[in-house]
Amino acid sequence: MFGLADKGFGILAMPINNEGHMDGPGELLYFETNKFVHFEEKARMKLSEVTMVDYSCVLDAETLLYRVGWKEENGTTCFCTKRDFIDFDRSQLGEMFSVRHNTLP
Repeated sequence: MFGLADKGFGILAMPINNEGHMDGPGELLYFETNKFVHFEEKARMKLSEVTMVDYSCVLDAETLLYRVGWKEENGTTCFCTKRDFIDFDRSQLGEMFSVRHNTLP
């Protein structure tokens, strides 16, 4: 779950079939909600060719771009940025989210 730029929240989920198994390795479903009562499925996104074991999304308040990151079953971590959930920038290898180190004076 993550905050949207305008209002409401976005939710990412792995697609599961009726038997409870992954339906579409490397894919995520994208939903939107305002009050967590009604949810609207907006997109099915293909991010990778292999199964993902972890994923997340965050809105960069400065650029208003969403950064979707994921970890693949082989341990590879990737991310892509996007302004909406239709067009994606090309995925890149790298940590899902950069680690920030605070240095004390």
